[in-house]
Amino acid sequence: MCFSFASGYGDAEIFPAHLRGIPRIEKPFNESSVGNLIAKAAKREGA
Repeated sequence: MCFSFASGYGDAEIFPAHLRGIPRIEKPFNESSVGNLIAKAAKREGA
């Protein structure tokens, strides 16, 4: 399953260890950064 995080937190340490490598963006984000995040998540999934 392809997923990613959009977060208001900049520190990856707040995520459980097994989720720290998941693509994420931090607030504030824009349309371009969301598109890039989706592309990274899809590439990671092999889509």
